[in-house]
Amino acid sequence: MKNNYLKIYSNDLNVELTFEPRPPVAIKLVLVFFCLIVITGPLLLISQAEEREQGLIFLSALVFYAVMYFVLGRYTLWNLFGEERLIVSTKAINYQHHYGFFNTPWKPEKFNKIYLAFRKTHEIENQTYGKLDFVTDDENGVHTMLYSTSIVVSEEEINEAIDKIDNLFVQENLSTFGLIHEN
Repeated sequence: MKNNYLKIYSNDLNVELTFEPRPPVAIKLVLVFFCLIVITGPLLLISQAEEREQGLIFLSALVFYAVMYFVLGRYTLWNLFGEERLIVSTKAINYQHHYGFFNTPWKPEKFNKIYLAFRKTHEIENQTYGKLDFVTDDENGVHTMLYSTSIVVSEEEINEAIDKIDNLFVQENLSTFGLIHEN
């Protein structure tokens, strides 16, 4: 929230946004501690079990590890190394979640018309924080949520990103219709 970071890169073709969660060190340590407990707990059970029970405990441990990986493991990797990456062009939004050691595939969301909005989530010390929403119209003209960022950043950072994306559409219109010069 307060420490989260937004990196913006812009060129004439697209705007790249990289959101980084930056939780406090205490939260990172707690997550790593829980992961260590999750890893060592079933191993201790297997080592203390009788030989005929080890197979059942081993299978249970595999299921336990799989569930905990998808819940606690991904959450820990996200908070330690995660990034939310967006590439916005005038025709689509492409987004990806980076977990440090692996990336999810890029997912494109195409649109004909797009609206950008800052959605306030909370306020800390007179500083407003929120998410960036991408809204489009469906075939009936009804506004639908195309994408919403998952990482909360300050309103100033979101407004800077919105300005860069708006400028991208202005540049496209200028290149389409050309400039009129008065000489």
